[in-house]
Amino acid sequence: MVHHEDGGMSESVLILEPAQVELYRIQLDHIIEKRHQARGGKP
Repeated sequence: MVHHEDGGMSESVLILEPAQVELYRIQLDHIIEKRHQARGGKP
């Protein structure tokens, strides 16, 4: 479901190619690591 700023919702489908999934995984890993470091965790 896509939640709109006006409170409405609509159903949607997200289609990703394998390369896009890999790119998002890398980006999420990077974001998670930066958050962990910001909270004082060891790299």
